[in-house]
Amino acid sequence: MVALFATVSLLACSSEPEVDTDAGTPPPDDSGTSEETDSGTEPVGEGIRFNPTVHIIDERGQGAVMQTGAWTDAPSPAALVPGGLPDGGVRVYPARHVGVEGYVVPGVPEGEYLLRFNDTLLVTDARQVELRSTMVQRPSLEWSVPTGTALDLRVSGLAPWRSSDILRLSSPNGSTPMEDLRLSTAEHFGGTLPTAGATGLDVRVSRFLSLLDGSKGDSLWVQQLSESAGIDGGHSFTRVVRSFHQPAVPLTPGTATSLDVALTGGTERTVSFSVDGAAFAAQLEATHPDAQGLGSLNWAIGARPGAEAFARLGSHPELAFASTSIDVPLAPYTVSFLDAFPEHWRRVAHVSSSTRVRLTSGGAAYQRTLVLQRADTLEGLVEAGTLAPRLGPVRNLRINGQDATAARSGVGTTPLVSWDPPELGTATRYFVRVTPLLQQGAGFTAGTSRTLLVTSKTEVRLPPGLVSGSHFVVTVTATRGAGTRSPHEGELPLDMAEATTGILSP
Repeated sequence: MVALFATVSLLACSSEPEVDTDAGTPPPDDSGTSEETDSGTEPVGEGIRFNPTVHIIDERGQGAVMQTGAWTDAPSPAALVPGGLPDGGVRVYPARHVGVEGYVVPGVPEGEYLLRFNDTLLVTDARQVELRSTMVQRPSLEWSVPTGTALDLRVSGLAPWRSSDILRLSSPNGSTPMEDLRLSTAEHFGGTLPTAGATGLDVRVSRFLSLLDGSKGDSLWVQQLSESAGIDGGHSFTRVVRSFHQPAVPLTPGTATSLDVALTGGTERTVSFSVDGAAFAAQLEATHPDAQGLGSLNWAIGARPGAEAFARLGSHPELAFASTSIDVPLAPYTVSFLDAFPEHWRRVAHVSSSTRVRLTSGGAAYQRTLVLQRADTLEGLVEAGTLAPRLGPVRNLRINGQDATAARSGVGTTPLVSWDPPELGTATRYFVRVTPLLQQGAGFTAGTSRTLLVTSKTEVRLPPGLVSGSHFVVTVTATRGAGTRSPHEGELPLDMAEATTGILSP
């Protein structure tokens, strides 16, 4: 889902949030295609309204609602109304920030428009739009970690260590970087891997990307993950086998703090399912005519703080996971793992598969990875039994009405992108992303691609500013469960499948 490291301010504050309020200034001319700005004549109390918020949930399941600020390096928030200009341009209606109530866009005529906010362009005709996101972390988290901040762990109670084992630190209050911090290489362990068969070790951990604070409710789980042979004829997997919980992280800024970690085992949970590799391979073949078959197939079971029905395509911190052989049509698993996380956390699971496609234009090539995924609650995984795709990629990608899977030139800077719905499943939203390509000798590399265009229809004309440079590709992602309430979050069960055009030139 979309990362939300944006400026946020508590909605409960009495003062106005510190967000960019220069919405009355016309957005910069970001392409050769015209934009026309309309200041609108409606009173501020009328028009389109939206309030971008982020709902932050900590490890205890408690939350805070904060308003997301407009990025200073992004075009100003606005509604873009297509049509009315001869070259495919848009009429721009700037948004006005009205405090804790969010934004209002006066003067926008009834009908379809694109709502622009930070890295999102939402195609909609709604007059009240929800732009809500959800993330796991402590609301007052600090991202500046002083040099020298470290934990000296004195670990005991290990299951006899094996070379493939992982020591994992998890503190969800520390946000994404601290959900699943793994120590698995010699570098992670100070230059030398733990001795085979060891039941204890000492290690200094200094790879903190956010500043944990036990006095503010940040706790720490330290766990040993170990590879397990298949149970009852099933395939092998990696799982949590030992766990330790420190209710308050004793982390002192700028210094190394010692912590005794006494790992213990416990009652394990067992689930059984199968992964249908052949079904994933069949759907990946439809992502592009030059798709190179099933390249990877992975699954994971994990735990997430909070019981709210928000979702993402991931399961960190993971309780068990595996990479399934791409040569096995149907891989059965019986999986046991230690689950020491709080009972009120949600247990989730996902399967991720990928293929590679080689795109060419004028003798230069670009290697692209395309992904197909599904996510469930753990109960949904068990009920399904066999895990196969529920949603396939879009079909017959077109640019200005012509086949878009081959290289094409002269498509313009505001082309019409269209497609047919997936053959498998029913998509609820489509995410469209334009990736600029930079040519270097006989190859292309991907440039920066920030803007995500979200629509429920099967065609969209790219607005000015998305296409830049001499070459680009368009990725259309079919989704089910993602972006149904808000373009920034989804609900389980969740499915997505990518498809790509060939290399295009304006």
